[in-house]
Amino acid sequence: LRSPRFRALLTAAAAKERSLGAVVGPADGGDLGQDADLSSLPEPPSQRPAAGTILHVALTSVSPAVAGILIECCYVDLPRSPLSPLEPRLRELRAAAAEFGLTRLEALCRLVLKSAVAAGASAIGAHGEAGATGSDGGDDQDEEEDEGRGEEAGRLARLVATDTLGPDLALGLLDTRWHDVVLVAQGGERFPAHRAIVCARSPFLRMLLLGGSWASGAGGSGVGGAGIGATEDQDSGALPGEVVEVALPDTAHAVWRLLVHCYTGYLQPPSSAADPSLDLVTADRYGCERMRATAAAMVPVGPNSAIRALELADALGAAVLRERALACLVEAAAAASTRHARARSRSTAAPSASASSSARMAEFGPTGTMAAAVARIRSQP
Repeated sequence: LRSPRFRALLTAAAAKERSLGAVVGPADGGDLGQDADLSSLPEPPSQRPAAGTILHVALTSVSPAVAGILIECCYVDLPRSPLSPLEPRLRELRAAAAEFGLTRLEALCRLVLKSAVAAGASAIGAHGEAGATGSDGGDDQDEEEDEGRGEEAGRLARLVATDTLGPDLALGLLDTRWHDVVLVAQGGERFPAHRAIVCARSPFLRMLLLGGSWASGAGGSGVGGAGIGATEDQDSGALPGEVVEVALPDTAHAVWRLLVHCYTGYLQPPSSAADPSLDLVTADRYGCERMRATAAAMVPVGPNSAIRALELADALGAAVLRERALACLVEAAAAASTRHARARSRSTAAPSASASSSARMAEFGPTGTMAAAVARIRSQP
């Protein structure tokens, strides 16, 4: 999903494994090197390796340290350890990043190298060793070169700052050649996915597909209920490459939005026709905390929906949503108190209006004010 070169190498390794009928790896001397002629291999009937097969690809043209950084950047956007211009393999890493199509890593390497060159040039100029010509033409040329270097550095900085992980992984929703799990929604609609991605996002799906245990999120509700599980009698230890089907009790719309978040980390605002609380329920069900926080912020809270939002927050343990709902109720209480005070000030002229207003305020609690009712709700655990 992240590297065209890795994708080609793995596809070729799967083709060779199928053509030989054996696992490609060190055991049989059949490592597929990075410099292998990929076009010479026969096209397999399917690009998927046989279930249980672990493909081995030898990266012979790069050092182990550079290979490790390349693999790391297939899982994260940038290396966790900062790159130093003094790193002896920085140029090798830049060339390897370009070869494997990791554009953000390549831009970072080039930016670090350029910053080191610029710092060296500045140091030379500060000591009067730049060989200044003293002519106006030389000064203009230096200014143009500095401007060109600045524009190139700005372009590289923008490339480094551009998120590529989410968009690259989003392509996995459309590319099903390497999928190893199928999520089946209500109505039978099927969604191919990749275990490594959905298990990293959802503790419940990780428990279901890989085994182990899972404690529900802050809401304490967890997934619960019936209707979730493998469609066949399969254990959690599925073989690599084996496609497992999981039946879910959610609608196709809910499963799709869950998958989009799993692959991209984002959650688009729901359409005006959709119930905005459904994303929060889905996120709580599958233990996706980041999706849960985003969905809770999207639940509308207003005078007509604050009570329902408060009930939803209490049911799912959404503390931020609960505070938003309570704040809305307090604001409504203040507005109601203001209206009541104005009505009481006009009671001598319109006694019937004062009585009506007092009756309405009595609906908010034994004390006759909505603020007191909100205070009682806040005091509850």
